[in-house]
Amino acid sequence: MPCGYTDKTNNDKFKALMIVRVFRPDRVINAIKRFIITRMNDFYVKSPPLVYQKIFRQSTEKTPIVFILSPGADPQSELQRLVEEVGVGMGKFRFIALGEGQGETAKNMIESGSIRGHWVMLQNCHLLASWLKKLD
Repeated sequence: MPCGYTDKTNNDKFKALMIVRVFRPDRVINAIKRFIITRMNDFYVKSPPLVYQKIFRQSTEKTPIVFILSPGADPQSELQRLVEEVGVGMGKFRFIALGEGQGETAKNMIESGSIRGHWVMLQNCHLLASWLKKLD
């Protein structure tokens, strides 16, 4: 390539990305994803698939598994399938969607689960952040 050669198309796309950064900072993440997809491919912006069996094998009964999810993600059906696959059974799977006033119920579920060997799934933990300090 000759010295000073630049790919005009990609250079223009990068300039457009910088304009988005200046005028629409709320759109930067999506613009960067689109830029990466056009330059490389979508492999670099996709989340790797979760293999729940692998996650389960790496856990212990004394270590909780914590999923930090993006909006709209719901692992409940996958976890229910895992419960059946590993032989725990749905009778030992409890879940609760946290919200106002649910802290005490969640605490009781966790205590009961630790005694009886139940799996407990807490959903929407961001809605009860102050209670999570007590849980810790």
